[in-house]
Amino acid sequence: MAQRLRRFHRWHALVMSVVVIMAAGSGLVHTWMSHHQPPPPAARPAAGVDLAAATLSVQGNQVTLRSGDTEPKLGSVQREPARVSFRLPG
Repeated sequence: MAQRLRRFHRWHALVMSVVVIMAAGSGLVHTWMSHHQPPPPAARPAAGVDLAAATLSVQGNQVTLRSGDTEPKLGSVQREPARVSFRLPG
């Protein structure tokens, strides 16, 4: 029984050490990527749209913004984002 427990302990320790090394490597790679990626695009203010009177409607994959009498179409909705940035400004 003791021999079996030792063998299990060795394999378990090996697997856990690989997990720890992968977690450390992930942290290093994320730090490196944040320094070498281009900055995210700047946020643009919603100029010319009265957001208090605006309504948004979705039909199928079309999004429509209504602000007063005008009805500009915003285009098709992408189901999956092409690129997402979670970096904080500054």
